[in-house]
Amino acid sequence: MSFHIINFINVTRLNKPIGYLLLFWPCACGLSLANYFAQDYITFFYYLFLFFSGSVLMRSAGCIVNDIIDEKIDKKISRTSLRPIASGSLNKKLAWFYVLVLCSLAFVVLIILITSLYVNVPPMVTLPPKVAGHLKSMLPPVVPIPISVPVAGTNELTFKLLDIIFF
Repeated sequence: MSFHIINFINVTRLNKPIGYLLLFWPCACGLSLANYFAQDYITFFYYLFLFFSGSVLMRSAGCIVNDIIDEKIDKKISRTSLRPIASGSLNKKLAWFYVLVLCSLAFVVLIILITSLYVNVPPMVTLPPKVAGHLKSMLPPVVPIPISVPVAGTNELTFKLLDIIFF
């Protein structure tokens, strides 16, 4: 196996799966509970894959950042002195490049997750168009918020007061 691949596996701790599994299991339990009621296995495995990949990517990036920050401390401790950055077998610039790539991939997973949730989840908040427009304009364009127009019987005065006070 290539020296760079071994360094990458060691610095991301992919050979020690307990870290990303601890991040993943709560997500899997929540998805399993939702699947118990929905019984939609295609959507279940789709979200399971998204949460698993996000867990692995972000845990790996966190391990690299930890190794970069704790380089001087890791050199002094026998248990951590053989880590790639502490031992000098991995350059800090290459480690920061790994962090950038892993975080970029995790951001893509996040955008896919937000987009698929936006399509599958009905609007949960009923606001007048002016307030909804203000809320949407304050968010970055990659964060969709499902907001619908008010239904009959909505108190318009409450929303106008909120509009005057906050916007």
